[in-house]
Amino acid sequence: MLAAIATHYLSITLLVALPVFATALGQARIGRATLAALNKQPANDIGIKKIFFAGIALSETVALIALLTTAYLYMVPLTSDLQAYARIGACLTVLVPALLISYRGSFSISESLISAARQPFLSNQILSFMLITQSLMQTPVIFCAIFAIIIQLQATELINLPSALQLLAVGLLLALSSIGPCLGLSYFMARACRALRLNRSAFSALFSFTFITQAIIETPFLLGLAVAIVMLQLTVTTFLKGIALLCAAIALGGAAIPVSIASAYASTQVLEGIAQTPEHASLFGRFSIFCQAFIDTTAIYGLITALLLIIL
Repeated sequence: MLAAIATHYLSITLLVALPVFATALGQARIGRATLAALNKQPANDIGIKKIFFAGIALSETVALIALLTTAYLYMVPLTSDLQAYARIGACLTVLVPALLISYRGSFSISESLISAARQPFLSNQILSFMLITQSLMQTPVIFCAIFAIIIQLQATELINLPSALQLLAVGLLLALSSIGPCLGLSYFMARACRALRLNRSAFSALFSFTFITQAIIETPFLLGLAVAIVMLQLTVTTFLKGIALLCAAIALGGAAIPVSIASAYASTQVLEGIAQTPEHASLFGRFSIFCQAFIDTTAIYGLITALLLIIL
């Protein structure tokens, strides 16, 4: 029982403290970029301030999601040591993507501010671009928060250790599956927002390519989400099956990390080409998607391994 009490208070402490710390660092970066943008283009102070306030609000969203999840977990005390396993899974589910997005998401906002200083006539389009892409970047945090609540709800009915390991595996899978997409999306979006300043006539081409590429980079997380749903439907009665589910989470989640990062790094090489020669955007886009499709197929190996561990 002592382990359950310690896990309860430690989980809610970390789930608030770490995302808020990362959000503060990210907002410091946004503030510094805002001052640099105003220094470069003081005549566009209205457009720059719009992007600043929207960026600050978006960066607060992740910390708010973590806070709301923490408030729910705080109202559900742990009554047994078995529930501590599920609480760790629920905490990891939200903590990992929230920690990454709350800081790394500020990179693209900072680049948007500098782009607005370089291209003052595109300020409204840059603002729209940032709002849409930042919203898509935060989808892993939203889904993970929902699953954290589901894990905690099922934890109240735990009767054995294998079921507790099952919930821990679900949380671990979502946490690992979100690392690659969060890092990859933040890197790609920062480069995309930087490309906006190179050629204002390339905005529509960059927007279309960015939207499609974001969906591809997030594919490994969607695979993890689908397998997590399958895991929750299982009835686990043996200790070995619980260990197998943990191994399945590591197999798929570990495979998803390099895939998303590699896909993001590959696609960023196309951004400058599209910005400089937007008339060739379709050629660059098709080849980039073709390359990313081959990169994403490697995640299937982790998916097959995870499914075999779950089914057999």
